[in-house]
Amino acid sequence: MRYAAASERKRAIRRITRLKPEEQESFLKLLDEFAREDLDPSVREASVRTMGKAKYKAGTKTIVASLGDERREVRLAAISALSELESDEAKAPLADLLKQADFTESDPTLGAAIRLLGKLKHKEIAPFLKEKAEAESTETAVRLAIVLYFGRAGAVEMNDYLMSLVHDDDAEVITRAYAVNSVGKLKEKSRVPGLREELDKIRSLANPRERARFSALKLQLLTALVRLGDDSVEKELLAAARDDDARVRVRAIGQIGEARMEKARPLLQYIIDYDASKGARQAAIKALKLIDGDGEDEDDDEVEPSANAAESSGTPGGG
Repeated sequence: MRYAAASERKRAIRRITRLKPEEQESFLKLLDEFAREDLDPSVREASVRTMGKAKYKAGTKTIVASLGDERREVRLAAISALSELESDEAKAPLADLLKQADFTESDPTLGAAIRLLGKLKHKEIAPFLKEKAEAESTETAVRLAIVLYFGRAGAVEMNDYLMSLVHDDDAEVITRAYAVNSVGKLKEKSRVPGLREELDKIRSLANPRERARFSALKLQLLTALVRLGDDSVEKELLAAARDDDARVRVRAIGQIGEARMEKARPLLQYIIDYDASKGARQAAIKALKLIDGDGEDEDDDEVEPSANAAESSGTPGGG
């Protein structure tokens, strides 16, 4: 790992996680050194990422310091590693990183940092992020990450702002859907009438194409209402999981998992066993794990799954 060519070094570094825990310690200490001192940024990146995957808490200080690395790929690796470690030590440095960042740029580091601060329930930066979300110059993907952050972090003081987005007919559908996602996570039942109002608007659309345009928003509304205790919409969400369009099924199955709908078990098992869409089967497996409490919500914010994941098909149970 110290003397080979860079590609061989990185390959060896990544193999450390395959070792038994008692065999990893000495190698992880070496990675700590590489992350701090190696001149090759790809080696620093591999070292930081592997320390995270190995849950190497002794390397937390070095990983946090890597947030200031000159190379973006190393900074992203540091955020990923800190997410693996769920380290509270990351809160202040991540907040500082955001306060110095350019929100007008398309920088994946920003979205990753915002997501991690949400996961760590760091609410102190919420007012600053609200200002950035409201700024017209803020890059779209970053704004969406902020909207999702409010729900994940539990920033209940942002509920009024989120509902203003939900009701904004001029806003992008995806922005409104993300806002609904966060409102559902904030668990304020007083928001149910406002969400039902928007759901009724979509239901009343006469044009099928127009209704289809709002499908992601509708699914998020159904999920949020279930989360807020409105059981009257459960049947509609279950029906969406049986839609002829595989993309609609995948989205609905994801929302069923997010809502932890226990009564959906038989349907999810049927999808796993018989659905022609590989994406739907994979989504159903994940949904059951969430219902069982074995899964994490890391990807539940993806309101729109990739078309490939939704449409990929094959023999159920196959590759």
